[in-house]
Amino acid sequence: MPDPTPNDDEVVRLVRAYAATLRRQVPPPGLQDKVVDAVRRRHRGVRVGRLAGSVAMIGAILVAGGAATAVHLGILGRPNATSITPSVTPTPIPQEWQAVTLPSDLESVSAVSCVGHDECLLLGHSVSRDADSIWQYTRGTWTSVSFSGGLADLACVTTDDCWAVGSLVPPGTTSDGVLQPLIEHDAGTGFTAVSSPQMTGLDELNAVACPSSDDCWAVGRYGSQTIVQSPGSTIATETLVSHPLVEHYDGTGWTEVTVPAPSANGQLTAVFCVSSEDCWAAGQEFNGVVFFEQYTDGGWALVSSPPIGSASGDSLNAVSCPAADDCWAVGLTGQSLPEAPTEQPLVEHFTGGSWTVVSSPEIDAANGGVLQGVACLSPDDCWAVGVVMGPGWSGVGSPPPGPNPNLIEHYSGGSWEIVPSPQTGGEVGGLNAVTCLATTGDCYAVGGNLFEMLSGS
Repeated sequence: MPDPTPNDDEVVRLVRAYAATLRRQVPPPGLQDKVVDAVRRRHRGVRVGRLAGSVAMIGAILVAGGAATAVHLGILGRPNATSITPSVTPTPIPQEWQAVTLPSDLESVSAVSCVGHDECLLLGHSVSRDADSIWQYTRGTWTSVSFSGGLADLACVTTDDCWAVGSLVPPGTTSDGVLQPLIEHDAGTGFTAVSSPQMTGLDELNAVACPSSDDCWAVGRYGSQTIVQSPGSTIATETLVSHPLVEHYDGTGWTEVTVPAPSANGQLTAVFCVSSEDCWAAGQEFNGVVFFEQYTDGGWALVSSPPIGSASGDSLNAVSCPAADDCWAVGLTGQSLPEAPTEQPLVEHFTGGSWTVVSSPEIDAANGGVLQGVACLSPDDCWAVGVVMGPGWSGVGSPPPGPNPNLIEHYSGGSWEIVPSPQTGGEVGGLNAVTCLATTGDCYAVGGNLFEMLSGS
C-alpha cells in the first residue's frame, strides 16, 4: 500500500524538526530523506515551479533556522532532485547549557521571560531588600528593574510590555487567611500595580501568559480559609475552600472569568497560550489529582488527566505547546519521606485527542526528583527542568553537599533523556523554570541561584 499523502502540517513539522537539528547538530540519519519525501508526496503531480514556491513558503516560515536551512530547502526546488546533499557538512555543536553569573543581590530565581536573543527578565529575591526583585538581562548587562513583594510569575510581549502576577496581604490586614491578587505592568517605564478583581478573601495568582499585547491570562486560586480554636484548647480546626481562578486582560483592564471547577478543592499553577484562541492551564486538586482547563471557542472547559496511580498525589507545574495538537505538561508523582524521597518526574503529552502519561527517566530511589518547567523549540525539540532531591532533602532551603541538584531533560522526538547541567557550586533549589524562543533557537533556564542558557546561534 502506498504511503498516505502527508498534510501541510506534517510537512511543516518535518521541516521544523530538520531546521531545529541544523541549529546545533547534524540531523539524525534519514531525516533529510523524510523531508524530501514528504514534500514530494504532498505535491505529487504538481509542477516543479509550484513545488519550489511551496518550499520557499516553508523556508520563509523557518527563516530563523539560519542560512544552512535555506540552502538545504532550496535544493528541494530543483528539477529531479533525489536527495539533499549539503555543499558543506554542518559542524556538530554540542547541546551544552552554559551558566551565567547572576548579580550578587539576586537569588532564588523563580521565573524568566525572554523576547529576543539575550534579552530577558528574571524574577527572584533581593538579598539586600529581602523582597521580590525583577532584573533585566541584555547581552551580558544586568539592570535592576523593580522591587516588590508576593510575585510568582512574569511574561513579556515586548521589552516595553511585561506583566508580573502574584498575591499580597492587603495593607492593614493581619489575618493569615486573607490574600488579594497582585498584578503589575511595565510599559517601558517600570512596574506599577494595576487593578485586579477580588473574588473572595483568599485570592492568589500563580502564572501568567500573554499571546499578544491586548490579550493576557493569569491563573491561580480563590477561596477562603477559616481557623477555629476552641477556648482553652491548643488544637485548631482549619477549613480551606479553593477553586481555580482565571483572570483576563483585554487591552483595557483585567476581569475575572468563570471556569469549570474540579470536584475537589484545587488550583491552577500554570498557563500557556498557543494563540489568542487556544490556551491551556494546568493544576491539581488538593487530594493529589491533576487536571487541565482548555480555552477554545471563547470559553474554558475542564479536561481530565489520565489516572496515574500515585498513592500520595501528583502535581503539574508547567505546560508548553509547540503546536495546537502538541502540548507537554510536567510536574511530579509519588510521595516524599524524610528518610527516602521518592517523588519522580511526571510528564504528560497531548496529541490532539487527550492527555497521556509518557515515560520520563526516573531518578534513583535514594534521591527522587521533580520537573518544574517545560518549553519547546519545535515538536521534536523540547526541554524540561527541575530538581534532584538529595537524601533527607525535601527541596526547601539549601541542599546538602553532594550531587548536582539541577535536573535537565531533553526530548528530541523519541523519548526524554537527562542531559548534563552546569554545576557552579552552591546551587540552591535546582531549576525552577525554562523558556525557549523558536525565532532564535535559544533557551533560558533559572533556578535557586542560577541562570543558564542554551544558545541556538
